[in-house]
Amino acid sequence: MFTTTLWRLTSHDPLHNLAFERYLFDSLGQKEAAVLMWRNSPAVMIGRAQNPWYEANTEFLHSHHIPLFPLFRRISGGGTVYHDLGNLNFTFMASKPYFSRDLPITIVRDALQSLGCDVYADPRRSIFLQSNGSAFKITGSAIRETLTHGLLHGTILVDADLAMLHEALRAHDPHVHVNGIPSVPSPVTNLPNVAIDAVQTTVHEHFAAHMKREGVVMYRTAHADDYAYQLRPHLDTQRSWEWNYGRTPHFSYRNGAISADIRHGIITDSSATSIVGKRYSPRLMAGPS
Repeated sequence: MFTTTLWRLTSHDPLHNLAFERYLFDSLGQKEAAVLMWRNSPAVMIGRAQNPWYEANTEFLHSHHIPLFPLFRRISGGGTVYHDLGNLNFTFMASKPYFSRDLPITIVRDALQSLGCDVYADPRRSIFLQSNGSAFKITGSAIRETLTHGLLHGTILVDADLAMLHEALRAHDPHVHVNGIPSVPSPVTNLPNVAIDAVQTTVHEHFAAHMKREGVVMYRTAHADDYAYQLRPHLDTQRSWEWNYGRTPHFSYRNGAISADIRHGIITDSSATSIVGKRYSPRLMAGPS
C-alpha cells in the first residue's frame, strides 16, 4: 500500500532542517512519499553545482556573523535562494514511479489560488504572483533524483525581508569567472494580505487531500532534538566547509595583475604565489600584490 507522511518541522535551524530532509530522503522506502513543511532562520541556500562566492554576498554574510546568517549547499540543483521566518519551505519526495516533478508545484499553486492569490506556475516550476500588470516570483523550486527516488523542494515568499534578501544575494563579482550553474534572477515579492500560518495550513491540507487519493496519509511532527543519532552524519556533512564551499566547481579569478585558479575552494595556482594552497575568499584576494 502506498503511504505518505506529512511532516511539520518545528525547528527553525536551517542546519537541522536540511539534515532532516537528507535523512528522510535517504531512508525513504518503496511505495512511500513524504511532504515536509518548514521554516528557517536567515540563511542562504545555494544549488548543488553553484559557486557561493559568485551567487551570494559572502562578505555581507560574514559581517552578520556566520552562526546567525549561514550559507549552505543543497543536495538539489537549481539556483540560490534566501530563507528567513517569513519564507515557507515545502518538500515533496517519493519513490519512483510515484515521484512527479510537476505535482507539488500544481498542489502549491492550487492552494495559493484557494487563498485568493492571483498566481500561476511556469514551465520552470516557479510560481508567479500577478500584480498591477506585472509578474513577480514568489516560489522557486529545485530537484534531486536518484534511480529509485525523487525530491522537489521549494520556497514561498509570504513575509520575507526583501531588503535583506537582495543584499544577501547581491554578488556576481565581475572578477570571478565560474564554470558552475548561475542563478537566473527574477523580480520577487511577498504574497499580499495573507498570514504565513494560513499559507502553511492550506498547502498542508491540499497535499493531504491529493495524497489520500493515492493511499494512506499519516501526520507527524519533528522537533529539533528528534532523531539526533540518525541526523549526526548528515549534520556533520551539511555544516562542513568541504561540502558548502569545497564542492564548488573549478573557477578562476582575474583582477588586473592578480589571477588565480581555484579547485574545490582551494587556490591551486596564482600570480601571487603566497596564496597558493589557501582557501579562497574575496578578502584574501583583496590582500595579495
